[in-house]
Amino acid sequence: MKLLIMIPMIFLTAACAVEVKDKNEKPPEVKIYGAADNVIWNEARTLDKPETIKAHRLTIRKNAIITTGEHPLIIQVDELIAEGGTIQNFSPNAQAGCEANGRSGGAVQIDAKYATGNLNVLLNGENGGQGKNGAITDPRVHPGCAGTSGGDGGNAGSLQLTVDSNSGFTLNWDNIAGMLGMRGLRGSVRDGTAADTIFAPCGRDVPDGVDGKAGRKGLVCLKMSASEDRICE
Repeated sequence: MKLLIMIPMIFLTAACAVEVKDKNEKPPEVKIYGAADNVIWNEARTLDKPETIKAHRLTIRKNAIITTGEHPLIIQVDELIAEGGTIQNFSPNAQAGCEANGRSGGAVQIDAKYATGNLNVLLNGENGGQGKNGAITDPRVHPGCAGTSGGDGGNAGSLQLTVDSNSGFTLNWDNIAGMLGMRGLRGSVRDGTAADTIFAPCGRDVPDGVDGKAGRKGLVCLKMSASEDRICE
């Protein structure tokens, strides 16, 4: 059964977000537990590298919000107990910095011999950054500084879920492409900062920026029992 998570969408303002990224790539982290180990996720956490969980049982409590960012997450367990927790690529409406492209979500793979309960999965791309607005100049001699282009929205991550058997297991998922970043507007602001505004002196013939491009939705493949076919969309 496919149920949609209803997530309120908030319209973006022209102000630019500030984003700090760690450009150093980190090696994958594999967490392997013993056959009798029971792993419990009960709080919010954000991945800073790819992660693989191998355990006998994984319990995802209601308070657990696992944010993968652009990193892949692999879960391989004998038993999955979902108590209303959430796995998401990014927080809803996450946005890249000024003029930057949004990040694409990481792949989520879940393999469980048995699953029960209710799990929420949000596949989403980061929204593209807004373009910088242009400052107002003397309209008698200058049309105003041109705004810059917005960033592209990131692609939503993918989901591959394989369950051999389940007892009342419900997966609530949504698949949202990153929104495009709007271009900055020519001669539209008097005050601002260098981080979000183009100030004079600026060439009068500089072309206006353009809107970015929206991202794409991710691939979702589900197999809810050993006797069912895998369904992808």
